[in-house]
Amino acid sequence: MNIGASCGARLLNFSRDCGEGFFGLSHHELACRFAVSESWVSRRLALVQQAPDFVQRAVREGRIVAHAAMKYLVPLARAKTDDARRLCEAIAPLSLSSRQVGALYAAYQQADAKGRELILTQPAIVLRAETEMGCDDDPRPDPVAQVVRDADILCAVALRMHNRLQPEVQRRLCAAQRDQIAAAVQQAGLSVDRLRQRLAVKRHQEQ
Repeated sequence: MNIGASCGARLLNFSRDCGEGFFGLSHHELACRFAVSESWVSRRLALVQQAPDFVQRAVREGRIVAHAAMKYLVPLARAKTDDARRLCEAIAPLSLSSRQVGALYAAYQQADAKGRELILTQPAIVLRAETEMGCDDDPRPDPVAQVVRDADILCAVALRMHNRLQPEVQRRLCAAQRDQIAAAVQQAGLSVDRLRQRLAVKRHQEQ
């Protein structure tokens, strides 16, 4: 749990335990108690007063960042309480940053009914798609940087597969899966050979 989420959870827990007496303390006293700024306290008090119980519970448990809850979930709850509840339940286990919750909120605002349903049920998939689209939407991608990045990815994927392909994993593979992997590796090897030849030709031309 990050520091912001931890402090936010502590403040909400404190407000719950103290009840109305909590609001008798000044912002300065609360800021001193939690070692934060008075503006930070002001924002969290607004969360206590405005957020639905299910949002406050998620923040208290440290599963949703207080800033994201206040900025995105509270407005959504005002407009669509059931959708806010579903989104809160879907993202709580994911430990998302405020920026990621904001991306989901923005996508929700622009989506049609089917798109919203996907966001509410599969937020991780939506975020992954947003990230991949962001990489592809670069208006002027640098081909040199892309080739270098591809080489890094190629190496990383091969190393990851090598590490995962332990004896116990191999024993669990059926014949069809083993054949499929072998064919893919063979094809990848041919592709790597062609890349190696292309690099060798260029190196020879420069000599």
